[in-house]
Amino acid sequence: MSERRIAGRVVHRGGGLAGTQVLAADEAAGAVLADTESGPDGSWELAVPDDRALLAVARCRGPALGLAAAPVGAGPVELDLGTTHDVTLRLEGDELPGWARPAVQLMPLHLAEVEERLLRWITAPVREVSGGPLGRITTEARELALAAQPGTWWVTARLEVVPDARTPDMPADLHLQTVRASVGGRDLPVAREGYTFELDGPLEVVLTLASAR
Repeated sequence: MSERRIAGRVVHRGGGLAGTQVLAADEAAGAVLADTESGPDGSWELAVPDDRALLAVARCRGPALGLAAAPVGAGPVELDLGTTHDVTLRLEGDELPGWARPAVQLMPLHLAEVEERLLRWITAPVREVSGGPLGRITTEARELALAAQPGTWWVTARLEVVPDARTPDMPADLHLQTVRASVGGRDLPVAREGYTFELDGPLEVVLTLASAR
């Protein structure tokens, strides 16, 4: 089978977006044929089959979250994340021991500027590994700043154990969960063991965490 090379750039707010996973997707087959990561200036290049109509997809996982896609043609393919809004995630609640970290997860349920049919590529397997949540951030900080595309988002935080920081007295039955999520003091709706929020401008989301056995 003959191959061709396709190339382009991932862009966010006018600049190149580095470290973004770029897929060459066959929409008809529902499969990812090749993948790579954008370079320091957002540029990327892939070798793909020469006999397929392909879609280039950028899965932007942070610090800018979202999805960009464009058909592959004869020239360079620009994958522009488009509009994004600043989001602050603030974590409140129980103090955690040194061997535990909150793992914040974010996933779009709807994106205002992205066609619904394209959302499937967020979790599409690459080399037999599922894409998982669009955002997964393990942190010691109590405040996270990121940018995300407008739409409806799902968010939660759970316990992540850091193996090399474990202590002998680590309880085997400790669980960390998000017990409340709010915006401006207003509770967010519960959904799928997490919470949903609408993003149409700069926003601060407060996650209240609690540990339990």
